[in-house]
Amino acid sequence: MNQGDSVAAQLASELEGRLEKWAPDHDLNLMTPAQTLAQSTSRIRAATEAVLLNERPDMVVVQGDTTTTLAGALGAFYQGIPVGHIEAGLRTWDLAQPFPEEMNRVVTTRLSALHFAPTAAAARNLRSEGVPRNVSRLPGTLASIRSSGYAMPCGMGV
Repeated sequence: MNQGDSVAAQLASELEGRLEKWAPDHDLNLMTPAQTLAQSTSRIRAATEAVLLNERPDMVVVQGDTTTTLAGALGAFYQGIPVGHIEAGLRTWDLAQPFPEEMNRVVTTRLSALHFAPTAAAARNLRSEGVPRNVSRLPGTLASIRSSGYAMPCGMGV
């Protein structure tokens, strides 16, 4: 599912025609100019809820630390669907920097059943926060994996 953010749109565009199996089944196109975080979060949550109720996935996979990531994880959590988080465990330890990404990271960790940490330090961060299991190393961030020639889906997959 593509929420319409610029990174997801760019990657989807780059992958179009090359990896049809990773093309989003749902392009919600929700982003509008000058919307607040509260507005975008509520729009993403409402649209995501309808898709999740219709699709009933076994798991929702979110990537990164965007508002889309948090809203997708929250939507899955509300419906009792396990969440997998790619790029889990990245921390600055300051909720104000970067804002709102650090808070998105922390909350998404609490909502996730599976954690894919890009570095050993990120895995240690998760363990220090009491995430004892279900932490796997997925080397690098999505951007670094992409630049190395591997192709992966972006945004929230259902």
